[in-house]
Amino acid sequence: MLELTQTGNRMDCMEDVVLQQRQQLPEPSYKYGVYRSRSENQLTHRLEQQREEHDVDHERYFAISKLGWGHYSTVWLCYDTQRNRYCAVKLVKSAVLYAESARHEIRLLRHIAQLSWHPLRDRVVNLTDNFSTSGVNGTHQCLVFDVLGDNMLMLIQRSGYQGLPLYNVKQIAYQVLQGLYLLHDQGNLIHTDLKPENVLLVADDVALRSQAAEASKKYLQEHVQQLVLDPEAKLSKTAKRRLRTKTKQSISFFQSHRKWLRERGITDLLQLARHGLLTTKMAVDAVTNQLPFLAYDGPNILNDAELQQLQALSEQFTEQVGDTALLLRQTAPGEPQSQLAGKKRGRERRQEAGSKAMKLLNSSPEKFMRYVQKCIEREEKEDNEPFHSSSKRIKIKKPAKKPAAAQRFTHSKVEQQSMTAQPNLNLIKRTDPALEPCKLKVAIADVGNACFIDHHVTEDIQTREYRAIEVILGAGYDTSADLWSAACLFWELATGEYLFEPNKWRGDASQDEVHVAHIIETCGPIPKELIERGEYSAEIFDADGQLLNIKNLDLHPLNKVLMERYNWSPNDATEFAEFLMPMLCTDPLRRVSAYAAINHPWLLLDEEPQDSNSK
Repeated sequence: MLELTQTGNRMDCMEDVVLQQRQQLPEPSYKYGVYRSRSENQLTHRLEQQREEHDVDHERYFAISKLGWGHYSTVWLCYDTQRNRYCAVKLVKSAVLYAESARHEIRLLRHIAQLSWHPLRDRVVNLTDNFSTSGVNGTHQCLVFDVLGDNMLMLIQRSGYQGLPLYNVKQIAYQVLQGLYLLHDQGNLIHTDLKPENVLLVADDVALRSQAAEASKKYLQEHVQQLVLDPEAKLSKTAKRRLRTKTKQSISFFQSHRKWLRERGITDLLQLARHGLLTTKMAVDAVTNQLPFLAYDGPNILNDAELQQLQALSEQFTEQVGDTALLLRQTAPGEPQSQLAGKKRGRERRQEAGSKAMKLLNSSPEKFMRYVQKCIEREEKEDNEPFHSSSKRIKIKKPAKKPAAAQRFTHSKVEQQSMTAQPNLNLIKRTDPALEPCKLKVAIADVGNACFIDHHVTEDIQTREYRAIEVILGAGYDTSADLWSAACLFWELATGEYLFEPNKWRGDASQDEVHVAHIIETCGPIPKELIERGEYSAEIFDADGQLLNIKNLDLHPLNKVLMERYNWSPNDATEFAEFLMPMLCTDPLRRVSAYAAINHPWLLLDEEPQDSNSK
């Protein structure tokens, strides 16, 4: 949801600061127009104070951890206690300029929300709610989104600026073009700022749960024993009491959430087990809190001696997959199978002396996890049982009423998956789309700068490196400007580098003239009619349509660059160039539309990802 931008020489002076997920904000100074709070607890308090007309619970969104921050907002990973799912809440600075920008973004997102019937709706970010909240620094606009994952710049960086596998680039290009078709043809909108930072992966649920488990563990470690406030804190008694109450509510939520994460994780592991994919090691890791997505805080299933025994056995035997035990150590040359079978029988006899949990573990990881599930249910039942006195005549006391926080912050029961449901393979192996071919989904984000086709907010649009030729010249623009940016984006995904680099010095030429020179060298001459129509053409071209300061142009077609600089095969280079060039037509009237670009044969995929990159 957050507008992530590039650093160093990859940033215009007015661009936002690049954000990496889960960085911590420095302690800010407090003044009007600032949104930052001193703790997650205070942020949660502001999120809870929603407008009454929303007709939702007073404490609906609970902040878990920061996802990032930018020029005019910060984004938090939150849990929506009404929808029982994670969400991203963008908290906007209270200054008038930023608040108005947020209201403009909300109007556009609500317009897009009317397209909920369209099958391509999920190709664009989804606003699920919005509200305003007041604090000591003013009123903040809050926008609630479905959570998205890494943006494309992060993937490019993880690739070492070498480019992504082409299998993944094709998927991203196809889905981005679908999103542009939705905006252009169905929404009558121009995005105006398409770039790697504004295209994001659809969030991986396992990664979100892992992040929530880590954040909740950290919070509980820091606050359970620290309910006593700093005596030097300059707060009134009422303020201290309120803050202590909020801390108790936060503790209650995180404890409840960790139980929900545990239940959800065990359900997923059982689904793996039904398909024979649950290993003994994974089952042991689950009950020793070694799986990031599964917040396991008890009960203890295996004692220390049993864990040491498992560690010793792991050095000799392979993992047990499904219900089949295989030897870890490879058969020694010439060692008869009868000896191996004897060792296995000896191992089984040693296991018989172990606990019930160990017997189940070695018999079947699925049976072991069902045993764990029953132990958890028994523990929770005991925790909820009424108090019994020790006298002969049993006096049953009514269970204490749950605190208000526990009542508000509840999680829905995890639904048991059907036998036919497919297991979540991300639990076993997670592939990095920056490095490996894999199936993926993306969505276009940051529509705050978008405008309607027939009503432009400004003529100064697009980030420099992705700016269309007609925008540079000030000759007006339409939806075709987004296609130009898309081509620049796809090139960067495939190569790891910019298509056009206007920051390179070329004598006395301005940045715009350098940019136009690069475009002519790559895409061909600029139409005379476009030059004549451009408001800024006189600052770039002379009366004869020639560049003012750059006279020597080095023509380099895209396919030639791909082969010579990036060592692509002639076939791959030609096919990719043929896909991009219609989007880079210097005449906007002849530039391909998103609908037409979707049907280009380069976008056709093999049924399954290829192991090697054809580049």
